[in-house]
Amino acid sequence: IMLRLTRVAKVLFKAQFADAVLFDGDGVWRASGITTPDLETAPISALARVHPTVIWIPDLRVDPRFARNRAVAKRGLHGYAGAPVRLSDGVRIGALSVYCDAPTAFDEERAGLLQDLADVVGYECDRVRAIAEHAALIKQVRRSERRLKIAVENADLYVFEMDYVAKELIKIGNERAFY
Repeated sequence: IMLRLTRVAKVLFKAQFADAVLFDGDGVWRASGITTPDLETAPISALARVHPTVIWIPDLRVDPRFARNRAVAKRGLHGYAGAPVRLSDGVRIGALSVYCDAPTAFDEERAGLLQDLADVVGYECDRVRAIAEHAALIKQVRRSERRLKIAVENADLYVFEMDYVAKELIKIGNERAFY
């Protein structure tokens, strides 16, 4: 889904390059598949990550923060727009970034659309995190069920449980303990 969102952002801005950039400790993950921790354009995306709203740099070549950046010169980058990627808890984990090969004047509507796309990236990250947490909880429940079953069997108990959905009676334990 992130590759699709970056393609939409690229078309929306008529950009040379677009990417979803997520930061994890010292590492950088990109939807484009580049995972090198020391990428030349990572500082630009890092700025968008820490900024609470869309950051728009009409021309990277004249911005004092990035004018000497090798990637700006090497790739012929001019305009930049980046929207922070936020998780549902408000933590900003990255940015959806677009790089244009010409200076790009600020456009409020496109800035809003870029933030909308970045929000979808955040929702996707939340969804993936929720799936992992759900799987871990299911594993924990199954382990607890096994431990409870062992405890019931070893305590000479007999437990009945009615599963109303499956319409079956579940019996666990030592049947002799019941009589």
